[in-house]
Amino acid sequence: MNDKSKLNWLDQGTFEITAKIAKEEIKKEYQISLKTLAQSLTLPGFRKGKSPLAQVEKKLGKEAIYQELIKKFIPQIYQKALTEHQLKPIAEPKVVLTSAQENKDWEIKITSCVLPEINLLNYKEEIKKINAQGKIWTPGKETKEQKKLSALITKLIEVVKFKLPLFLIESEQQKRLVSLIDQLQKTGLTIDQYLTTKKQTLEQLKAEINKQIESDWKLELILEKVADQEKIEVKKEEIEKAIASVKGEEKQKVNPYLLARFLRRQKTLEFLLNL
Repeated sequence: MNDKSKLNWLDQGTFEITAKIAKEEIKKEYQISLKTLAQSLTLPGFRKGKSPLAQVEKKLGKEAIYQELIKKFIPQIYQKALTEHQLKPIAEPKVVLTSAQENKDWEIKITSCVLPEINLLNYKEEIKKINAQGKIWTPGKETKEQKKLSALITKLIEVVKFKLPLFLIESEQQKRLVSLIDQLQKTGLTIDQYLTTKKQTLEQLKAEINKQIESDWKLELILEKVADQEKIEVKKEEIEKAIASVKGEEKQKVNPYLLARFLRRQKTLEFLLNL
């Protein structure tokens, strides 16, 4: 783990980190993990945490101990590599232990992605054209104004062109499929039954999900870029006021960070609608 990791770029924003863990480090941490696991184990004839390590190892098996070891190593390796290569990932990493033979160095590969480069180009001119076609949208108005907002969002995604990392799309697709399957199970449906009712194949469903992922993420990233460029900020008083408006026990569930992001997004949309 003391060697430097290697960085390899796979596609637009997707990176792969390869790192080695020295066998000496593995042996050292193996004993530490074994002792840690032994503290919570009770074997016949011994008090809790007082069992001989050899018997604890036999009871648990080396595989379980190595799993505990891997859980400890991965965050350390990943954080060190991110610092070393100055990376700011936007997705949960995929971790693969490519080599893990006993009494040999281990090799691990970690894949994730970073934000794509975003150029806003002449977005203001295009948004102004849409705004000139109708009156400014304000919260509480009906369908006509909401359609205007929808047109603005569509134009924004069309004008500001960039590619999302393939890793991000695949990662999000997996999350959304798992979420869909969980929801279907609660209603007693299988994924096959769902696809039959929609007259879709699994590949068609995945393509539909991918399209939505691209739309959602592109809008989010574009709005963040606009907010950064135009220095749109949310003041502490605005967050406090929004929290104060929440009633009852729900107030305790409010996440100030997520609320601040939501308010900033709203202010950015208002800025665009008033260009």
